[in-house]
Amino acid sequence: MLQLSPRARPGALLCLTERHHGREGAVTDRPAGRQGCAVRVAGHAVHPTRLRRCLDRPAATRVPVVVLGAVGDVVTLACGAELRRYRNHDSGRLLSLAAGAGPRVLLDERYALLFVRTGPRDAGSVFSLQPADHLPHPCAPGGG
Repeated sequence: MLQLSPRARPGALLCLTERHHGREGAVTDRPAGRQGCAVRVAGHAVHPTRLRRCLDRPAATRVPVVVLGAVGDVVTLACGAELRRYRNHDSGRLLSLAAGAGPRVLLDERYALLFVRTGPRDAGSVFSLQPADHLPHPCAPGGG
């Protein structure tokens, strides 16, 4: 049974946004390999139920974004004229995949999932996001 942190906030996704006024470098101190984490909360491993619910919605609900870069575990996305910052514990892998994905990066804001498609059959490139202004949840070793 999944136990949420007492800091977990149910409800609509909130994120720190600011007007797009520049570009960040695609730099992070995180390794590009898959991180082993068993935590299935925002910013960690993708929860299968959230993914299924997201994929049951029309594809038009996902908006194209540009991955600008990351500092530590905070990833910056350009969504239209706004910069949005989210946490993801696997930011190195996210940046590595996004570099070759071009315009095939989609954000589902309701379920806070980022889809990075490097090919038509790529199923392993979905990332769970947590708003950067929320406190991060600690990772737990496992097969995330």
